[in-house]
Amino acid sequence: QAGFAVVTIAHPVTDDAIWTVAAGKTFQATVNEAIAGPQYGLRVADCRFAIDYCLGAAAFASRIDASRVGLAGHSFGALTAQSIAGQASGAQSLRDARVRAVIALSPTAISAERAQSLKSVNIPFFCITGTHDQYVTFKKNGESVRLGMSLAQRELVYEHLPVGEKIQLKINKADHMSFAGEVVEAQNFSRDVPVTESANAQVWECVSETTSLFWWFYLDGAKQSGIESREALERQMRKLI
Repeated sequence: QAGFAVVTIAHPVTDDAIWTVAAGKTFQATVNEAIAGPQYGLRVADCRFAIDYCLGAAAFASRIDASRVGLAGHSFGALTAQSIAGQASGAQSLRDARVRAVIALSPTAISAERAQSLKSVNIPFFCITGTHDQYVTFKKNGESVRLGMSLAQRELVYEHLPVGEKIQLKINKADHMSFAGEVVEAQNFSRDVPVTESANAQVWECVSETTSLFWWFYLDGAKQSGIESREALERQMRKLI
């Protein structure tokens, strides 16, 4: 609706397959496989593949501007976005130079020391979190697995990004699953705070409107978007929220 071509990615193992527990396997083992270290690099590779495919497909040539590519992700997807934005991973950089701006919903840094690796990010970066954006419990077949990070760890990302084109939006009473962008099924997730679907809808409206402004300004530019400066962008965001 905002005028962008949008591609969504379902990564094998970490997609809805997580709810299919193979015979003789526990739900905990299934979740562990989905969040294991190797999945990190595979998810980055999936994003590269998706960009390659979309920019190389003749059917999309008239619809996609290769010079205006943005990437957004939630939770594990936020970690993926952080890497593609240029967060260092040891001596290796996973930066994809085709991505001009990034949005991370529920970003994460394990520690302040690890967050130091964000200093190499040099593109516009929008962090979105909530006052209750911490943990969530996954449930299946009577088993439960609790995952997440503290809010303080999530805010480390914004704190350690270079000064410049970074923004953080923290929404009151929003929790981790408020940013999933879909109905949160009670039989699959247990949340730490009572959140109604109407509250979810309000959060998502705020996220949708502010992220659209971010994309317009940083991908379309001041002239095309009509948002003449970073200060004007912030004023419009504040007015919305």
